[in-house]
Amino acid sequence: MDTPIDTNDRAQRESRPVIVRRSQSCVWDAAALGVVTSADLNSRGELKGRRLPFQMQEKPRRLAHVAPRADVAALAAEIRQLEKLVEVQAKNLKRQETIVRALCDFIN
Repeated sequence: MDTPIDTNDRAQRESRPVIVRRSQSCVWDAAALGVVTSADLNSRGELKGRRLPFQMQEKPRRLAHVAPRADVAALAAEIRQLEKLVEVQAKNLKRQETIVRALCDFIN
């Protein structure tokens, strides 16, 4: 296959074949059938309302607002309280394990 190399030579660029896609979504086919009229096209000959991929991108969402210091302090206090509760529960679990093992040893 003879594929022209990329070049800035105008004669070579203009000699390349132009691929025309024929499909049901082609604007020209729709115009020939009367489905699309000039009122449906914008000044560039594109269908109105059709957005290009880069136009469909959304702006990145802003991060949640930063909590005021009072909220941070309240959350820190709540975390400390929960950590203490976890420590108490861990101690209770160890006590229960000791009692259960002692009972199992007594029964066996």
